[in-house]
Amino acid sequence: DYRTAIAQLLLGGMSWLERAGAIRFRKGLVNRDYLRAAGRHPEFRSGLHAIVGHFEETHFGRRAATPERFATCLDHFRRSVRDGGTG
Repeated sequence: DYRTAIAQLLLGGMSWLERAGAIRFRKGLVNRDYLRAAGRHPEFRSGLHAIVGHFEETHFGRRAATPERFATCLDHFRRSVRDGGTG
């Protein structure tokens, strides 16, 4: 289920930001709040922005969640955590 897998990568990115102390979870936060919080981690923000885009297209925009979309998101996630995690 690639749609759910993309959502899980997004949740993983959100969790990374919370653990990094960039944002504190509050009810009502949206994807864009997490992108703003990632501003202090530009490498991570870039990857998260791509994942948010794919998530929104597959969940709200009637785009298919394909293996290729998931692979792209996974690559962004891995690079973001690696590069953003060093700063």
